[in-house]
Amino acid sequence: MNNFTSPDTGKVYTIVTTISERGAWDSQGNYAPIPVTQHSIYDGDKMVQFAFDEQHIATQVKHYEMPGFDDPKGIMSSLFD
Repeated sequence: MNNFTSPDTGKVYTIVTTISERGAWDSQGNYAPIPVTQHSIYDGDKMVQFAFDEQHIATQVKHYEMPGFDDPKGIMSSLFD
């Protein structure tokens, strides 16, 4: 477990990283495992967002705190849209 402090609000989130396995079969019928890392973002005891890449945690936290911040059309949304 790690913590992430929002640069916008100063709020501290808990990051829980898990690795699961997905798989695919090649043309010869051989199974090839594919590891998938997920960074779950918790606000207290509630998971509120996730990211598959550690570099996107900040973006996901910002989206949670300010939905619609990156909307190219300028249309704001709320947590309930």
